[in-house]
Amino acid sequence: MPTQIRLATTGDYPGIMEIWESAVRATHDFLLEEDLSFFKRAIPKDYLPNLEVFILIENGKLSTVIPLFNKDVLSGYLPLINVFFALAIIKEYIKLITGKWTISLAAVNAVLNAVSLVISIVIFTNPGIWNGEFTLQLLKASTIPVEIDINMFWRMFTNGLIFILAFAFILDSITALLKARKQRA
Repeated sequence: MPTQIRLATTGDYPGIMEIWESAVRATHDFLLEEDLSFFKRAIPKDYLPNLEVFILIENGKLSTVIPLFNKDVLSGYLPLINVFFALAIIKEYIKLITGKWTISLAAVNAVLNAVSLVISIVIFTNPGIWNGEFTLQLLKASTIPVEIDINMFWRMFTNGLIFILAFAFILDSITALLKARKQRA
């Protein structure tokens, strides 16, 4: 049976958790058994359903989990990621307490969107954020022709992601401004 890479499904969670537990027990000997038990319950219930996890299937069996991000670099960005989510919460809170769109609220919304976009650009344009082995594992396990420049594809993916985020933030800002003008009239 050929090797394949695919997105994990809920049916893969037990195998993912076996690999996770083996890796954690080998590297995190300071964790208490109750901590491990907590994470063994929480990860498949609360985290895996919210992530895009790629897995490597060899000979019909789950071989390994292929992370999309480099966890060491990603962990360095956690403060920025927390700021990103805090800005989103602040934006929604301001909209909630204001009760209607105003020009001032639309301006605050646009500024928060701009800051969120800058944070996204800082994070996603750093090539180190991505798992450097991902593309090699993808090439090894897929039917992608070797003629394809995987690095060019990856740059296009990163640029596309930034474009989509920019589009979403700009659209949100314009929509807020239009709602404010409509409510003012």
